[in-house]
Amino acid sequence: MLIRLMGRLLMAHKGSVAAVVLLQLVQAAANLLLPTINAAIIDDGIVPGNTPVIHRLGLVMAGIAAVQAAAAIGAGYFGAATAMKLGQQLRAEIFLKIQSLSSREVARFGTQSLTTRATNDSQQIQAFALLVLTMLVAGPAMGLGGVILALQQDVGLSGVIIVIVPLLVLIMSAIVRRLIPLYREGQDLLDHAGGILREQIMGVTTIRAFVRQQHEKDRFARVNGGLTANNLQSALLVAAMLPMIMLVVNLSSVAIVWFGGQRIQAGQMNIGALTAFIAYIMQILLAIMMSMYVLMTAPRAAVCAERIGAVLDTEPSVTDPGERAGRVLPALPRTGPAGPSRRAAPWSSPASAFPIPGPRHLSSPVSPSQRCPAPPRPSWDPRAAERPPC
Repeated sequence: MLIRLMGRLLMAHKGSVAAVVLLQLVQAAANLLLPTINAAIIDDGIVPGNTPVIHRLGLVMAGIAAVQAAAAIGAGYFGAATAMKLGQQLRAEIFLKIQSLSSREVARFGTQSLTTRATNDSQQIQAFALLVLTMLVAGPAMGLGGVILALQQDVGLSGVIIVIVPLLVLIMSAIVRRLIPLYREGQDLLDHAGGILREQIMGVTTIRAFVRQQHEKDRFARVNGGLTANNLQSALLVAAMLPMIMLVVNLSSVAIVWFGGQRIQAGQMNIGALTAFIAYIMQILLAIMMSMYVLMTAPRAAVCAERIGAVLDTEPSVTDPGERAGRVLPALPRTGPAGPSRRAAPWSSPASAFPIPGPRHLSSPVSPSQRCPAPPRPSWDPRAAERPPC
């Protein structure tokens, strides 16, 4: 549901999405080039003492850094603008759909639930779209490019990558699998809490009249406690992610320095290659962290997309007959040769597949005396006899 909803909404912004993808790829390519140039400065400039090489490669690094900054700013601008427009479009669609629903559908969803879906749920989809446009494109590009360039620097240390990447994927999948039911339960609890609060605000006079303040306080406290416990549990899972990732990052850095130092001492690796390898490992871990952050917000966005899709896919039980037939009925004239007339409008019930026309005898012209009926006059009024019978 989330992928289908996001794909449909982003189809209206193809140009902006293409610009974001292009700028993100430029930014990722610039990030990946910097460690290689830094390794060349160390091996070809600092170690042999070649100052012109240091100056030349330093200018190249400065130019690449400027291009990276410009691409990051442009990608951030287009990504934010596209996400805001997507959120505006989604809120407008939900609002128009709610306006077309009958009272039966509104009662089935609940007024507070519809309000939450049009505001909070659409905001979650908008925030997820912003993360996708600003992080999810650059993350895989940096990760894949980092793996290739790290192997190019030294194949012997690639065993560290083989160990840490599956470990991080395992941590990510375990956390995301636990977050999905928590986020779904949290949205339902948010609807329930909002509904109780709305009932208490609208019925505050009745609650005070029947001295039910303590009962309503206890009722809201139970729902609020459940919502707090749900949010606390999901927040603890999210907070546990960063220490686990930092533990993996620090252990991988220690392993790279340890084994890389031994290879340098044996003459199998240069110092610049070791620094570049460490930088690429950090970029790989950063890309995985960015992807994990996006995927950790995906469960909440998926739940919100399911709730929004349930509203958008609902067919109103009460519809206009012309709209059901795929056309708009022509407007009836307000006046005619015999004046305005009363017509029996066709009607339809939720159980009927076709509109039911009204009785024919109800269609009759309206006489002038029936257009503006005057109140009856008392019998003693001499003008009472002048009034024609209706």
